[in-house]
Amino acid sequence: MARINKYTDRKGQTVWRIRFQAYGKVYKPRIAVGKKLDARVKSKYLSVFTDFESHVQANEPLNPKLVREINRFDEGFKARLQKLDGLNLEIWETPTLEEFLTEFIESKTKVTEHTVAKMRISKKYFCTCFGSDTKLSAITAGHVEDYIEWRKQLFEEENDRPIAKATLGAEIKHGKQFFGYAVKKKYLEENPFEYFVVGNQANNKRRVVIDADVLEKVIEAASSLQWKTLIAIVRWTGCRIEEATLLKWDDILWDVERIDMPSPKTAHKDKPRRIIPLDSRLEPYLSNAFEAAEDGAVYVVEGIAGLPKKNRPWHKRNTKNLRTQFLRIIRASGVEPWPKPWQNLRVTREHEMLRLEGHPAHCVHAWIGHTGTTYNDHYDAGIQESDFLAYKSRTGRPDAGQQGGASARTSDDLKEQQKKKPGFQAGAAVCSQPESGLAPLA
Repeated sequence: MARINKYTDRKGQTVWRIRFQAYGKVYKPRIAVGKKLDARVKSKYLSVFTDFESHVQANEPLNPKLVREINRFDEGFKARLQKLDGLNLEIWETPTLEEFLTEFIESKTKVTEHTVAKMRISKKYFCTCFGSDTKLSAITAGHVEDYIEWRKQLFEEENDRPIAKATLGAEIKHGKQFFGYAVKKKYLEENPFEYFVVGNQANNKRRVVIDADVLEKVIEAASSLQWKTLIAIVRWTGCRIEEATLLKWDDILWDVERIDMPSPKTAHKDKPRRIIPLDSRLEPYLSNAFEAAEDGAVYVVEGIAGLPKKNRPWHKRNTKNLRTQFLRIIRASGVEPWPKPWQNLRVTREHEMLRLEGHPAHCVHAWIGHTGTTYNDHYDAGIQESDFLAYKSRTGRPDAGQQGGASARTSDDLKEQQKKKPGFQAGAAVCSQPESGLAPLA
């Protein structure tokens, strides 16, 4: 523990020295405070250097508060600290923004390449706005507020439309993650992004259910068997596109009509795989692909978009070129491309299993690979025309003319009959006027 001792130098003058330990050495720099040492000043020195000792012992960087306290000491004392032999002054500074973000992102080896790519995009904008060489400790909540306004303006200038809440929200979420880690590392005392609410990142406008006939048409328009198989896998299983590229022939459990689907996105949650049904409508595509596969083929989908035949990285996204080619196939079929082409195949399949085929919700969510909360936020496409048709079918509503009497009347007949009733128009007019008072109860 740091302490302050009183000495008498060779000239007979009183000298105060702060004694502290660091890196196995004892340091005793002189404090220029005169003959008397004020109790408040003494307490400050002892507090700062006791804290400094604990940081050095734990091999941790000094937190911003401690750095500020050291910088408040007089220049002469700080100069003497600089001259002390073996004192590692690098530990006194927090890293720059670019150094920290690069180190953080490179440490994320157990996430998909898609996730890493999004982090790098956020890093690019943070470094552009805040400055790559800016010390991490210099960024405040006020800077984050300025960043949000800058980002909105930049996006609108580049795209001629306002930035989506989900896009900006994802960047703020990354900021919370990055700077939250900096707090844990004790580079910072508080997270400057903590004051900003991300909000709901769901974008209902880009969520659509594609008609089954349209999807069949798109599959038929694919130029190769491999592409037909890939689209059919995502269409009839509702899996993620990266899961489809990792699917092996050993994962197809023909005898029990199931698929052992790889799931890299949930692997860090101890859920690297999930068992899903093998849909009978998918089987013909898999059978054709199996017959055409080379001897010793490992993966179900091969020979497209540069996918390697062996040892595909589990935690890297193998789908860089798949979206572009899929859009070409959709256009070749004569169909206007829908938003999020692969994602909305998952939306469509989950909608079909829940609403049209009537499977239990907990089973469907497990087969798709997410929770009910995720479905409500990002996959529920709302009420579709098929829901009304299904309601009519389940309630057994008869068509006009099938039964006699009142049940044979259509809604148009009822409307016409209502219009002919005496006082119908007058009643409507009366009902549209506010009443002046309430009639007494009988």
